[in-house]
Amino acid sequence: MGKGTAEALCSIIQSYTIKSTFYILTKLIRCPQCGAGIVAGKSKSANKTYRYYKCGTFHNKGASECSANSINADKAERQVLEEFKRIVTESQFLQRLIYQF
Repeated sequence: MGKGTAEALCSIIQSYTIKSTFYILTKLIRCPQCGAGIVAGKSKSANKTYRYYKCGTFHNKGASECSANSINADKAERQVLEEFKRIVTESQFLQRLIYQF
């Protein structure tokens, strides 16, 4: 996958994350405390909706089992996207990927 292809893929992923109803990281990242998959959540103020991820155990079983360990969805998705871009555009990564297939 060339740099242009990686950037195109990242652009597609980013366009989905801008839509406030799509949570690309749900159950892909884990709670740092209990290891459960994270789940999506949102809250609303008078004029804004806030998207976030929180611990699935906390969501399902409450504070007696785990903490919320919530993170802003936009921030988390941006960090993962930046790391993805870095890895995919790294020439050694691409060479290893090509040799595996």
